[in-house]
Amino acid sequence: MFHFAKQSFGKMKHEKLKIKCEDDVELSAIILIPSGQPKAVVQINSATAVPKEYYLPFANYLVENGFVACVFDYRGVCESTPEGGCGVVSTIM
Repeated sequence: MFHFAKQSFGKMKHEKLKIKCEDDVELSAIILIPSGQPKAVVQINSATAVPKEYYLPFANYLVENGFVACVFDYRGVCESTPEGGCGVVSTIM
């Protein structure tokens, strides 16, 4: 399930979306799309606890060179933190 908020950055489209996981946690993502036919899609996986926006300059570079770029926050990071705080639940055996 995706929720889109469309915006424009000059010649490229910039869309914010939420990706709903099987356990109902929503991950925040941004997809940048070039104006012409894209060469390929590049999924940028961030470093642990680094917000997706840190990678936007690189994503913009990719889009300026004809690639679709997608960045996202990991579960529990920035806009991917569910209401109430902690977004990561784990069990240690």
